[in-house]
Amino acid sequence: MKTKLLIECITFLMVALLSGCTTLQGALTENINNRQVEYVLVKHDTGTVVFENGLGGEINWWEKVFPEISKDITAFAY
Repeated sequence: MKTKLLIECITFLMVALLSGCTTLQGALTENINNRQVEYVLVKHDTGTVVFENGLGGEINWWEKVFPEISKDITAFAY
């Protein structure tokens, strides 16, 4: 009985967490040194702003600021 409840709780949490996963519009994935790297690049004839994630970060963490910055400035996120 406890095992069934535990499995149901874990399943619920996984569905809840995965349902919120999004990615930046225009994001691409490349295989670099046998690792999948997700990135997005918007080019303008300007300087460049780089958005870097570390410690297992996700590109969607930039979804609130990247679109606004990349309207007028070259922006690269990975």
